[in-house]
Formats: sequence, structure tokens, C-alpha cells
Amino acid sequence: MPSVPHSRFPLLLAALLAALPARAADTAGRYAVDGIGSQPCRAFTQAADDGAEPLIAAYGGWLGGFITAYNIHTPQTFDVTPWQTTELLLAKLDKHCRTFPDRPFVEAAGALIATLQDARLTEASELVSIRAGGRGVYLPRAELGRIAAALAASGFPVATAAGEFDPAFSDALMAFQAARGLEKTGLPDQNTLNALFP
Repeated sequence: MPSVPHSRFPLLLAALLAALPARAADTAGRYAVDGIGSQPCRAFTQAADDGAEPLIAAYGGWLGGFITAYNIHTPQTFDVTPWQTTELLLAKLDKHCRTFPDRPFVEAAGALIATLQDARLTEASELVSIRAGGRGVYLPRAELGRIAAALAASGFPVATAAGEFDPAFSDALMAFQAARGLEKTGLPDQNTLNALFP
């Protein structure tokens, strides 16, 4: 996740809250943070270092609720994380939290969402099964066009029809994966998408 200067976090949170209904905070702009999201980032990274799976699962569950609330209350938003798994999002937050250990986890989550907002799905999109080499992933169909455009911009053009996945698309992904030192799955898997959309 690109680092955002600490001084900009109140502005990012204010922008996120502005998208919510007027009652999202009190008259002074304060709001309660329920659950584990109120903990400082250092508590999250310590849980990761300790291999505390139940705590990591609690952070993941809290993050899922945070993202769902964002999707519900943000205009023109169907899904702000259309392809990202909870594991990938937590890995991004881990990196961020190690840089800003005293920041509340809720602020780190808000900053992450702010970086993803421009690439959100604004409308529902059919979930499609994509298979290559005996393996598969599920993605919203709308993301296939965005992936093809990112591959082309990286020098790996795809001649596949928009919203479709075929062997030519898989070959372009494999070429990109080989160039980036990634496992050559031929699929738009998490590592590949994270490299295309860091």
C-alpha cells in the first residue's frame, strides 16, 4: 500500500466519513470504533509475529465488516475490493502497520480503502470461473477488461474480447508472470493482480 503522510490521515478519514450518512459521527466529528479495529497497529503486527491465528482471524473479520459498511454507505460503490482476498488485504495492512505502529487499525484500514476507491466496482458484475492448467479462480467479469488493459499497458497485449477469458489471455498473463518472476499459472491470481495493481 502506498504510504500516506500521517498528517493526511484525518483528511482521509474525513473523506471516508463524508461518504456516509450525516449521522456517521457526532457534532464534533467523533465516532466510536467497535471491536478490534480500535487497537493500535502494533497489536496487529504483534499478533502476526506471534502466529496468533484467532487474533488474525478477528482482524480479518473486522476488516470484512468495515469494507462491507463502506460498500453499503458509499455512493456508486458495489465493491471496493472486487478481487482482493482478506489475506492479501491483511498483508498490505501488515506492511503499513509496521511503518506506523501507533496508528489505530481503523485508520490504517481507512487509508487502504482510500487507495482502492478509484478502482472499485460501481455496479454489480457477474462472477465468472476462470480456469487454466487445471486450476481456477473466480472474478467479477468487469475486472477482466481492467486486467487486459493493465497487461497491455505493461507490454503484454490481450486480443481477447472484453469480459472474456481464453488461451490468448492466459498466455499474456503467463508472459507477464514470467517477466515479473511470479509463478506461471496463466491465471489472474492474487499475486499476479497485486503485481498489476500494486
